[in-house]
Amino acid sequence: MQQSHDVCHQAVQESERPLALVQLDEAARRDTVHSQRRVDVQEEQMTDVAKKSVTVLVIAFAAFYLLTQPENAAAALKTALDAVVDGLRAIARFFTALGD
Repeated sequence: MQQSHDVCHQAVQESERPLALVQLDEAARRDTVHSQRRVDVQEEQMTDVAKKSVTVLVIAFAAFYLLTQPENAAAALKTALDAVVDGLRAIARFFTALGD
């Protein structure tokens, strides 16, 4: 009951405020929302640039490693693939054990 009284009281106070102040408050709220959206877009653009930069660096490193040390690159790839296969086998054993 007190809460509805407070809301009504606040509405009466706002209706008593000069229209210019109400309009200024609304404009300030819109500007704040607009500024926050602009910041969000800028952060998203920076994140995209960072992701692209890291991707390019990883590809460049992989190409350099492959061209300068092909045997080591092949061994590293084989090790990575073996780890993936081992992980898939472990998952298969898990689901097989669930069925037992």
